[in-house]
Amino acid sequence: MNRGTVIVMVLVIVAMLSLAAVGQMLIVQSETGAAEASRDGHQARATAMSGLYRAMALLEAYPNNYQARTDSPEIFKEQLVTGDTETGWHFTVFTGDTSDKSGASVRYGVEDEAGKININTASPETLSALPGMTDELVDCLIDYRDRDKETRQSGAEQDYYDALPTPYRIANGPLRTLEELLLVKGFTGPVVFGEDANLNGLLEPNEDDADETFPPDDGDGQLNRGLRPFATVISYEPNIDNEGAERININREKPDSLVEKLKEAGFGENIVNFLKAARNANVKFTDPSQLLGMKLEVEDNGDSRPRRGRRRPAGKKTTIKSGVDADNLPLVMDKLTIGGRGRKGENLLFGRVNINSAPKEVLSALPGLDEDIAQQIVDTRAGLDEQTRSTTAWIYTQNIVSDKVFKKVSSLLTARSYQFRVRSFGYSLSCGRFCTLEAIIDSALGTPRIVYLRDLTHLGVPMRPKGIE
Repeated sequence: MNRGTVIVMVLVIVAMLSLAAVGQMLIVQSETGAAEASRDGHQARATAMSGLYRAMALLEAYPNNYQARTDSPEIFKEQLVTGDTETGWHFTVFTGDTSDKSGASVRYGVEDEAGKININTASPETLSALPGMTDELVDCLIDYRDRDKETRQSGAEQDYYDALPTPYRIANGPLRTLEELLLVKGFTGPVVFGEDANLNGLLEPNEDDADETFPPDDGDGQLNRGLRPFATVISYEPNIDNEGAERININREKPDSLVEKLKEAGFGENIVNFLKAARNANVKFTDPSQLLGMKLEVEDNGDSRPRRGRRRPAGKKTTIKSGVDADNLPLVMDKLTIGGRGRKGENLLFGRVNINSAPKEVLSALPGLDEDIAQQIVDTRAGLDEQTRSTTAWIYTQNIVSDKVFKKVSSLLTARSYQFRVRSFGYSLSCGRFCTLEAIIDSALGTPRIVYLRDLTHLGVPMRPKGIE
């Protein structure tokens, strides 16, 4: 073998070794990049979870501070978790601002689920008043959630879903998530989510260009949010007063026990005697608000109980007044109840709308409350102190509604919230990785807990802080 051949073979071997080394280096670089990407992805998710935990901590520490939990940029906007301000990891907890029709701004805080209509418990009248709802959609929704097999006029029961190309069983019970509406006949993405395709509450260019790009929109410069900001499937509360004690059931307590509990709760003699007489007469209340200005006819000795074993002869009747007026109505609404319900014996109230947080669109959907009254409620509540806002009585005591309207709508209202929707955006200014999580936090049964969690990262960057392109 001559020297030339040897040199060529050496060069070939060196070239092959070099290629192998380069290939190995590329593999190492690729694996390193993948490891870094995986690490950054986990870090982004952990940062977004930090936002959820911040919200949970605030809800536990300040359960009645509505302003702090719904609009607090100093607590929820661009909060540093680790690293420095320029290159570290931050989270932002945000929600859409339903008062801004242009979709140009968001609020920094959580979203009150009790400020919405619960589509699992709402009446057809209330459902039909929600944005975008038609008679057909209402009928289909009620058929989907009710347990019977009778099809409403424009509805659809199981036989309709059985005839679909891909049949499926309907709930015949309460919906578990709002997105389950997409399984109900007639409900589409535009109906449920409107034009807000990435669910960030902001009007993006592609959401305001008519039919040029997805999603379908009308290009009118305003954000149609669909049903999502106004509807919920989880809103309930324990049937307790503002001090955490069980309310007094004016339909079930025995007269003597009722008297004792009413006196302990601070009620005056007129109300105590009236409710005792009502219990002796077996009066069944539909809501404590019924006591407002109520009158009752009883026998002149105040004892309307029949004699045991025989009918009591008719005697002279006298009219007594409940003694409930604007001054003591807040105490009535806080301390009294006609009872709640629950699957495991809990005393719970379902689907009540928070008068202190619901937007105008939700309030005006309730029977007896039109758009003018709803707007007056929204305008008035901002100037009320915490004590006044602690019960629903203020919409009557502030002369917003009449006693008749208050009694009509009272059983649908509450003054507090226990479930909140939280969207947390975790991101890094240096690497550009991000994660968006959405959760429902429930504090009705004690310590706040996450009962629903999903990842919205695939919808894209919800907002663009400086450094995120």
